[in-house]
Formats: sequence, structure tokens, C-alpha cells
Amino acid sequence: MGGFAAFIPMAVAAASSIASSVQKDNAASDAADAQDQAVERRNQMIAAQQEQQEKQQRDLLDQQQATARAQMGAWGVGGDGGSSDAILQGMAQNAADSINAGNQLAQFRMDRNSLGGSSARGSSNLLDPNMLNNGLSVFQSFYGGGE
Repeated sequence: MGGFAAFIPMAVAAASSIASSVQKDNAASDAADAQDQAVERRNQMIAAQQEQQEKQQRDLLDQQQATARAQMGAWGVGGDGGSSDAILQGMAQNAADSINAGNQLAQFRMDRNSLGGSSARGSSNLLDPNMLNNGLSVFQSFYGGGE
């Protein structure tokens, strides 16, 4: 019976070790799930901000094109094609290029988040509203929309 009494503390220690290991695995899994959810929230925020910026750029384009049409009409230049259409088409192309660049940047940021390269790798905060509005402010200043 003495051998059995010595076995009990070893069995309790083994069970305790197994329970501790299971708890650590659960904690690691919970931490990984929380990190995945945080990445998903950041990516949703990036997508929403990009969508908002794209809408602002399209609204600004509509406003600038309407202003340009009115000015050209007042000057008697508007109408059937020619330079007025080229100007309006150029404005639309610039807006499309800006939106495309913003979409590429947003996708890059989401990919970077998904790879786990968030703020630990870079010193700047990519969610900073000042950084997000940089492209829009350049677009607005070029077309005079920020006045």
C-alpha cells in the first residue's frame, strides 16, 4: 500500500500540470481570437474611412464639374464637345486616379494589419485622420474645393 500512497501525489501533480497546460492553451487561443477581432475591426474602419473619402471626392468632383460647366456656359464655350469636354473628362480622370490610389493605400493597410504588422512596425498612426485626409486635401486644393 506504501507504493500506492507515493503514486497519489504524482498523479495529482500530473493532473495539475495537464489542467495548467489546458488553461494556457485556452488563454492563448482567446488572445489570438481577440487579436483577430481587433484586426477585423481596424480593417472595417479603414474600409469605412476609404468609402467616406471616396464619397467626398465624388461629391467634390460633381461640384467642381457643375461650377466649370456654369463658367464655360457663361463664357459661351460649353456645348458640343471640344475643350470643355476635355476639361470635364480630365477632372473626372483625376478624381478616378485619386480614388484608385486611396483604394490601393487602404488595401495595403488592411493587408498589413492582417499580417500583424500594425503599429509595432511603424512609428506613424495610419488611422490618424490627418493622414487619411491628406489625399483629399490635395485634391480639394487643386480644384479649389477647400475654400
